[in-house]
Amino acid sequence: NINDPDHIIDLKNYIINISHPLIDDIKDFDFIRAVIEKNDNEFCSSRSFAPDFISSICYNGFYPMATYLIDEYLLLIKLHHQRCVIKLEDFQIPKKIRNKAKKFKLTTDQAFDLCIENIIIQHGENWFHPPLTSSFKQIFQNKKYQCQFHSFELWDEHDLLAGEIGFSVGKSYSSLSGFYNRNSAGTIQLYATAALLKDSGFVIWDLGMESD
Repeated sequence: NINDPDHIIDLKNYIINISHPLIDDIKDFDFIRAVIEKNDNEFCSSRSFAPDFISSICYNGFYPMATYLIDEYLLLIKLHHQRCVIKLEDFQIPKKIRNKAKKFKLTTDQAFDLCIENIIIQHGENWFHPPLTSSFKQIFQNKKYQCQFHSFELWDEHDLLAGEIGFSVGKSYSSLSGFYNRNSAGTIQLYATAALLKDSGFVIWDLGMESD
């Protein structure tokens, strides 16, 4: 009976336990890894969106995401079984990309909120739900956390053409999501971001899930 509140609660708890076990406010990340491995999926979940908790998730090698389930938002803690990682020392920019990129400008950390807005415009809210993006913004604005959030922006004069947000831990940078609103702009932004990371002393660019 979908009109029965108790039935809805039971259904939600069943879905949570099957698809992403709930581990509210647990900061023992070895335990979280064990839960994910035991359930043979890539997710567990939490009801906490506290910035320090999300920062710890990033610092310990997980990806923070979010979902809306029946009547509430849940934080998803993802550990990819396989992940796409680029060693920046091996990274090269093709000549045709260099030629296309000449008239554009790349900035970092200049339009963090605007990048989030454009990601949602292009992809929909998807997993960029309000409590998650609110914590991202708090971490970005405060340098006290274990990881640092960043935005990369590609401009043509005053027009924002493409961008992304992600986080850094030490010499590793992890992409979360991005957008583009002009053909080829997204590709140029990615290459320019990699070049800037390499020049800034980063060693690893973590793209998360598998990608061509």
